[in-house]
Amino acid sequence: MRARLAVVFILGRLLDHKAAVLQPKPHKRELGKFLEHAGLFVRVMDSTLGETLVLQRALGALGARYFDGERVLFPQAAANLDELVLRLGEIGELYNRAVGEPLSARKHAGLVARTVADWEPKVTEAVEQTVAYLVDRAKAEALLVCGEVNAAADVMAKHV
Repeated sequence: MRARLAVVFILGRLLDHKAAVLQPKPHKRELGKFLEHAGLFVRVMDSTLGETLVLQRALGALGARYFDGERVLFPQAAANLDELVLRLGEIGELYNRAVGEPLSARKHAGLVARTVADWEPKVTEAVEQTVAYLVDRAKAEALLVCGEVNAAADVMAKHV
């Protein structure tokens, strides 16, 4: 929730100053501050969207793998993650249309926020790793309950 508020706050600040900065000859100090805020927005947006997508997809993968596609694990959290991914995607698209693309056209590369589609290849790999870790952790905990400490350590050794 805090990350979402930070993203919205930074985007609001950017949009407030957009007109002054995107004119033909903006004031250098204003432009510098604006570019700094745009960079901050892109970094916060990237980390927030990336981590949220991994969590969302990992919950979905676990549900598909072990619960016949049902959302048995954390159903309310899964619904909240779906909503958060949707809203973050919308915020990123709004930023790109209003700020990122005009800055990119002015030779300020790297200030376009990545979208959900941009994240897909990286998220797929991260989800596989996350699901493997969670499954191995569940196995290790089951082994610990049965008193098999060495076997549990062996299962988790690849994640250390």
